[in-house]
Amino acid sequence: MSTNPFFTVIMPTYNRSAIMKEAIESVLKQTFSDFEIIVIDDHSTDDTEKVITDLNDERIIYKKNTRQKGGGGARNEGIFSAKGSWIAFLDDDDVWLEEKLEKFYERIAQADAETGLVYSAFTYYDFKQRKELKLYSHGKEGWIRDSLLYTNWIGTYSAVAIESKLLKELDGLDESFSSYQDLELYVRVSEKAKVAFINQSLTLYRVDNTDNISKSFEKKLNGNLNFYTKYKEDIHKNKKNLHRVKSQLFLNALGAKNWSLAYKSIPWTLAGIVLDPKNILIVSRTLVQRLLKK
Repeated sequence: MSTNPFFTVIMPTYNRSAIMKEAIESVLKQTFSDFEIIVIDDHSTDDTEKVITDLNDERIIYKKNTRQKGGGGARNEGIFSAKGSWIAFLDDDDVWLEEKLEKFYERIAQADAETGLVYSAFTYYDFKQRKELKLYSHGKEGWIRDSLLYTNWIGTYSAVAIESKLLKELDGLDESFSSYQDLELYVRVSEKAKVAFINQSLTLYRVDNTDNISKSFEKKLNGNLNFYTKYKEDIHKNKKNLHRVKSQLFLNALGAKNWSLAYKSIPWTLAGIVLDPKNILIVSRTLVQRLLKK
């Protein structure tokens, strides 16, 4: 293994030894070989360490937190231990296609010096049925910071690589966010650097249909509120952006059964009828789907 690899792959994990192995193996099978993998065990109580040991690969660096730090804290542990020029993230329940790092290396080599983040399309995937469900691909490139204030065009960590030097200069992830942590990071990165896109699905993103409980919505709502508070001044500069953010708050508040906040968000959500008819249709469709599930 190179002492200064091109990529450091960071994978946080917590009590997921049963599915984590497939994620790690998808990295070990990469056609591009100049990488290290840092697995940050966020104080698991299962046999995670044994699974890593049994894989017996010198490219895997295993670190176990002495206390639970959450996904952000675990990723930061990896970021500040990374030796690679670029950092690629992988969640412990997702899987990469074999050419993932090779395609990212090629795109980085083609990009100009101002590029600090590269991402690709990815596929929502049902691992139980081994079935592709939906492609996530928006293709926004360049200086996209302002558009990220209202929509996460980039998506999952598992489809992203960021220049290591830039990540460290930004002090990594904001650990105060319980969710929206990825989007908050992308906003800060895209303020300093250009974003490049790979129009090819290179990641299988695990879909868990059981994750429709109110606890999940509470987490999303807390992250949504933190994000809105942190970037409120910029969000309010554009009425369409404000409508979109408020409509997200409205939907997450309904999911979390926070009726007071949902009520307060209604005026700007309805403003989309004039400001953003396409988005108000999306909001209406999402609302109907959630009501039908109850």
